[in-house]
Amino acid sequence: MAIILMLPQQALCLRPMAQKNSDESLKSLPSETIISKRGRPSKHPGREKLTSLIQKHKANIVKIAEELDVTRQAISQWIVDDPKLKKLARRLRLIRKTERRVQAAILSAA
Repeated sequence: MAIILMLPQQALCLRPMAQKNSDESLKSLPSETIISKRGRPSKHPGREKLTSLIQKHKANIVKIAEELDVTRQAISQWIVDDPKLKKLARRLRLIRKTERRVQAAILSAA
């Protein structure tokens, strides 16, 4: 029997000591696995891979999410949580926006 306490931003599950070590799924995870705020394994690819995907897709959240098979919200949260990734994404979005404006100006001038 588990007792669930709902707190404003998280759920805390208290289990009897006998059941605490019975969860084999957590023991089989690699040591570098990121555990989410909810206590579950995260699909976070790691900072290096996420940085390369942000650069590859010019901070297009939808394309990054599709490649990693996660939600847009997860990608956005990972970027917001890391100040360096946030700065990189903001800069790449600005570049992407500028490129669109230049292309539109070229097309309208032709």
